[in-house]
Amino acid sequence: ADAMMKRAEVHVVDLVDAATIKLNPALHSHALELEAADDGLVVSNRGGFHSKPDAVQKLSDCGCEEATQIMNLVRSCVMYEPGKKPRYENDSKVTTAWINVCRNGNTHGLHSHQPAKFSAVYYVSVPESKEEEEDSLSGHLVLRFGSGGNEGNPALGLEDDRWCLWDHVEPKEGRLVIFPSSMPHGVLKVSTAADDEKPRISIAFNTGEKNVNLEKYGKKNKKRKKTE
Repeated sequence: ADAMMKRAEVHVVDLVDAATIKLNPALHSHALELEAADDGLVVSNRGGFHSKPDAVQKLSDCGCEEATQIMNLVRSCVMYEPGKKPRYENDSKVTTAWINVCRNGNTHGLHSHQPAKFSAVYYVSVPESKEEEEDSLSGHLVLRFGSGGNEGNPALGLEDDRWCLWDHVEPKEGRLVIFPSSMPHGVLKVSTAADDEKPRISIAFNTGEKNVNLEKYGKKNKKRKKTE
């Protein structure tokens, strides 16, 4: 249960290899092009690139089929949760979606996406950790559950914490993670030597937001340094 004693579920969907191969190369290319051309935003990110929340919709509007497909996938997974009645269309519709590019040392602080209904993250590119340990938590999505009662998660050193329970999800190319927007979450520090060739690229989504105005995000080019 979360802090409001509501049932909190996290769903992890791994796409088949054929779907991942179809989606990710184009999304990877668009992400790096956007990072090079735009200053982006500083929100929860500590370092790295965080695009504006209209970035994926703009890609879709410009004819990027992969952007359209990944938004439709999120909508379908939220709306048609296995074993439950379909949710309302307004709760399932993707209202904002943005691109994150994380390189060595980058992280995302703990935050939530209220008042959205559901949030999701899709992994486009996941670099290998430069840490030697097989159980490295480099770039993992960390999730905080508001209440519990079991022994916690020993892997995170929280076995004695019976109130704020934590869990984490390993990033994997082609993996989609869906959770309630009210759930606090963040990204553990990325540790990789493959900064330029293969940064950690993810796409984040919110569904069910009201009165979203994406028109205010006009194009803002990368700031250029003045030359002598």
